[in-house]
Amino acid sequence: MATNQFITFWQFIQGQKIEIPIIQRDYAQGRKGNEKLREKFLKDIKQALDNNDKNSKLKLDFVYGTLESEKLQPLDGQQRLTTLWLLHWYISLKAKKLADNKEVFKRFTYETRTSSREFCHKLSEFSDPTSNKIVSHIQNQTWFYSAWKQDPTIQAMLNMLGGTDICEKDVDIIDGIEEIFTNNFEYYWDMLTSENCPIIFYYMPLNELKLSDDLYIKMNARGKPLTSFENFKADLVGFMKSNNEDNNTNIDKSSIS
Repeated sequence: MATNQFITFWQFIQGQKIEIPIIQRDYAQGRKGNEKLREKFLKDIKQALDNNDKNSKLKLDFVYGTLESEKLQPLDGQQRLTTLWLLHWYISLKAKKLADNKEVFKRFTYETRTSSREFCHKLSEFSDPTSNKIVSHIQNQTWFYSAWKQDPTIQAMLNMLGGTDICEKDVDIIDGIEEIFTNNFEYYWDMLTSENCPIIFYYMPLNELKLSDDLYIKMNARGKPLTSFENFKADLVGFMKSNNEDNNTNIDKSSIS
């Protein structure tokens, strides 16, 4: 993959798998309290797609990451990548394109918790568009476990998809993909998967710069160091995995979250 130019999300995910590493925090853009951030970000995306101007791009800055076992583990860009994955997923579902592209969507996954990883996988397999609200439709599926309502990443994803009921001055904040994108789904799908998609970012592979994994700690959460527990969790899972490889034991990382 060329690294000296901007790239679209669809080009990016087709180029390699994207794995949110265990050392990263949970998905935060969908958390309650970020309603205005979601509203602005999603409206900016929609405006860029609606304008369809080749000379006007919405540039989402840099995505940093390292390639490990043919998977990209993003250091910076987790939030944007997750939101873009959810956007593409929702539009493909509504445009009835998900079934044909499910293997591409499976190239995105979370390693922070087993439940988050399974949720992303189930969404990729899902191809049942509905006129009902997307969040209730997902939660009504037989594969949706009630325990997943306690996973902060899953709940944040659902908030990003469906929005919240939070208001500002008695006016509902339009902060969900479903609320922003209400029609013209085939048009938006064509735009998102086009080489001329106006939603772009710049990818910088840290492997080529020969930078160490210490940057995960130094740069995580825009410079905020990981908590002692987050560092302990990452070290513990690595230790357990290395000591159980001979026994082919699966480690459930959610059990120590």
